[in-house]
Amino acid sequence: MEEPARLNLKALVVDDDEISRKELVRLITRQGVHCVDETATAAQALSLLVERSYDVVFLDIQMPGLTGMEAIRVINRMPSRPHVVFVTAYPHYAVEAFEEAAFDYLLKPVSEERLVRTLERIARRTGMEAPAPLDRLPVEVGDRVILLDVSEIRYAVARDDYAYVTTYDATYRTSYTLGELHRRLGPSRFLRVHRSFLVNIDHILEIHPYFKGTLILRMDDKGRTEIPVSRREAPRFRMLLGW
Repeated sequence: MEEPARLNLKALVVDDDEISRKELVRLITRQGVHCVDETATAAQALSLLVERSYDVVFLDIQMPGLTGMEAIRVINRMPSRPHVVFVTAYPHYAVEAFEEAAFDYLLKPVSEERLVRTLERIARRTGMEAPAPLDRLPVEVGDRVILLDVSEIRYAVARDDYAYVTTYDATYRTSYTLGELHRRLGPSRFLRVHRSFLVNIDHILEIHPYFKGTLILRMDDKGRTEIPVSRREAPRFRMLLGW
């Protein structure tokens, strides 16, 4: 069977029904979407959207606590708003959904053919092609900007509205947020291990199990900096390293 074209999209699936949620994740992954996260509540989804960037959120409407309609009104106020696709068993919310600027409205059970059309439209809208990973990163040194060899970067940390990168013995401010920096450095080498940290896997010296499923990484910079891996990110980190 021919492999699907790889879609450079990041998707978040939000549904309190685990069976429906897992099935939608499976269908989206089958279409070649490279990153699909999932959560059971709209409140958790909003927390994820603060921490990470997504191209599309597949959002159920009737959920305990915050509803899908309430969630989209919050999402609409976010500076980097993802496309929102409602996925529901109820057709009568469609008018209200499109009034809230929903990108699409899918009825359960979701048809794979219908899902493909939606993903293709989103891919066209977002440009599909991600920028090539940078080899050299512009960073600030006083009133100058220099081009830093990306392979020298050990880790990046979010402070205020900017990301700072650390080499063996120096730290520099960039003009990127941490999410933007992650996309530009290449997510295959730089991993998001915490809401505030990216790490270059080529510069990890040691990995130590820590409290309640979290991990601590020791980097090979001059200070042997310790970087936390959050409980949420630890399973993905282990999987990516084959550990």
